[in-house]
Amino acid sequence: MAKTGSTKTKLSQKPKQTRARKATKRSAAKPSKRTKTKALAFRTKLAIFTTFVIIVLLVLCFDMLRAQSSAMSPAIDKGDLILVFNPPFHSLRYEAGDVVALGKNLNTPNILRLVANNGEHVTTSLGEIQINGKRLRARPVVSDAIRSAQNEVQDCFETLPNQRVHRIRCAKQELVSSSVSKTRLAQGEAYLLGDNRAAALDSRKLGPIAQEQLQGKVLFTLRTKSSDSALFGRWLKFFH
Repeated sequence: MAKTGSTKTKLSQKPKQTRARKATKRSAAKPSKRTKTKALAFRTKLAIFTTFVIIVLLVLCFDMLRAQSSAMSPAIDKGDLILVFNPPFHSLRYEAGDVVALGKNLNTPNILRLVANNGEHVTTSLGEIQINGKRLRARPVVSDAIRSAQNEVQDCFETLPNQRVHRIRCAKQELVSSSVSKTRLAQGEAYLLGDNRAAALDSRKLGPIAQEQLQGKVLFTLRTKSSDSALFGRWLKFFH
């Protein structure tokens, strides 16, 4: 009888011990207020550090400019805001088709398009441009066919030798020069043209530009005025 009593006592104590162990596990699994405070402080410091790094990179690697002329119209109009990528710790590699910003000390439009560089041959004649003997192909924009019939200029899609395509604005009868100009670029030199061929001051008159005088690549532009003079942000254009 004594054994039976002690057995019952042990059986009655087992559920209590099980509940106590479960309660201990729950309290151990649940983080304390001090742990929560430390985790929150760590996340806050991490967010502040990340924000600081992003701001430093933006300041060091990017410039915000405003187009000073319509030399790059229709892609970029005078007054448009432009984001330029120019990392100080890395030398940029420029390719034909890149839209580039020029240094402030040059007497040129501050934004032009690079069409040739580093040892390439450029020939211009009666508005026709050849790079390494290949003529830059230009086809009229279909939507402008009727409108351009009544204007002195027309918009065309121009294809570079590396197959990059961009839109240009040119005169129907080229008035830049009737003479033939041949240029062989040295290493580190670039031949720059404005998309607005009828009005741009570029390498056709100024000659090659040293690539070290380029301020960086244009990533995107924000058009600040529309054709009806409405203010602020008609569209955002990205350049690759």
